Parts: sequence; C-alpha cells; structure tokens
Amino acid sequence: MRSTKPPGIHLFECVQGSPLSLRTCQALVLVLTFFSYSSYHAARKTTSVVKGVLDPKTSNLGLLHWPRCLNIGKLHTAESNMVLYGGWAPFDSRNGTALLWDIDLAFLAIYAIGMFFVGHIGDRVDLRILLTIGMIGTGLFTAAFGAGYWLNIHNFYYFLGIQLIAGLFQSTGWPSVVAVVGNWFGKKKRGLIMGIWNAHTSVGNISGSLIAAALLKFGWGWSFVVPGVMIALVGLIVFLFLPAGPEAIGEDGHLKDSSKN
Repeated sequence: MRSTKPPGIHLFECVQGSPLSLRTCQALVLVLTFFSYSSYHAARKTTSVVKGVLDPKTSNLGLLHWPRCLNIGKLHTAESNMVLYGGWAPFDSRNGTALLWDIDLAFLAIYAIGMFFVGHIGDRVDLRILLTIGMIGTGLFTAAFGAGYWLNIHNFYYFLGIQLIAGLFQSTGWPSVVAVVGNWFGKKKRGLIMGIWNAHTSVGNISGSLIAAALLKFGWGWSFVVPGVMIALVGLIVFLFLPAGPEAIGEDGHLKDSSKN
C-alpha cells in the first residue's frame, strides 16, 4: 500500500503555503521514530520494576533495583494503610515468582513470533498506520494491566492474557521504525544515523524505570497506566506527523538521486 501524507503535515503545508523540505522531513522522521521506540521500551520496562511489589520475594533475587534505591518499601498507598511490599495475589503466593516468570516468558514468546509476521505486514501496509495501531494498542493493554490494581483483580490468567496481547502490539515497534528510517536515509550516512538514533533503547529503559519507580508510592497501577497513556499519546502524534516514506510527500525521486550521489 502506498504511504499517504500525514494529516498534520498536510494541514501545516496548507497554513504555510509551501511544502516541507526534504531535510525537515528527515529530521522529523528521526525525532518521531526515536521517541516512538523509546516509549515502547518505557512501557515494557514497567513490569520489571513492579515485580518487587507484586511479589516481594523477587526483590531478594535482584530483580528489583529502583524501588529499593528510592526507599519506597515504607511508603503506603493513598487508598489504604497497606504497605506496598505486602504483595498482590496471586503473585504473593509460594509460587508467585514462577508465575511472574511465566508472564515474562509468554510476553517474550509472543513478541518474537509477532515480529516475524509484522515484518511481512509492514511491507504491505502504510507503516505510519501500523505504528500508530501498535503504539495505541500497547498503551491500552499496558494500562489494562495496571487497571487490575483498582479493579482488585487477582486472576493470574487476566494478567497473562493482557501481557500476551501487549507483547503482540509491542512487536510492531522495531520492524516499523527501522523500515521508516531506512526509507528516508541513503546508504552513505545510514551507519552514523543509526548509531545516534539507536540510543532510544537506553533512553526508554531509563525513563521507564524512573517513571514506574516514582509512581509506585501512589499504587502500582499508576506505574502501568502513565507509561501506557504516554505511548498512546506519542502514537497519536505519529499518526498526525510521521511520513512513512518520501513518496508520502512527493520526494521519492529526489531522495533516490541523493542516495546515488
């Protein structure tokens, strides 16, 4: 499917009275894809941070770092006088750590399988639409995991199902952003561009850890909901402004000539 011009760019060009330059579009693509994949990693990082609250035993296994550094073990939730490290059924049981590992395994398995199919789908549809669906879907199901806190859900299969679907949506991220960046940059400078651009993984992991840890004092549900809302908002911006390829703004031929030169 041929990429279409994003509505935000179309509106901006109508107001400005002239099309965006090739350089401007390339800069826009780099910034949007950088923050897109950073938000994917930020949403993904929340589970590893919240593990020590769902199952306090995991903190003894070195799986939780940020909350202990912030000394939130003594903090209390706003709704009740229960200590955060009291655990959350069913993960506070004797096999709670194994249940969390099962959720991680399910997430990673569906993520790996999904990436294979998303790569093929991305070659046939508008990458801007695919990335938007993946980001908003990731945000919804990340928030749905956290909603179990307020809905008082203690069913293991609820959390397992949420993580399976979230993993499927998460798999849209990497193939889509790499394809978009590849569409916009020639081979000559692609190594330099990718080297700088690849910092999004670390930025996402660090910011996701900090946000999730800081919100734990209000209840672990917020550690999922806020990153979920953030990635959904970035997904909306992607839908409005990300040109998936030069053909979306009528610059296909010019980019090919530049790449050859």
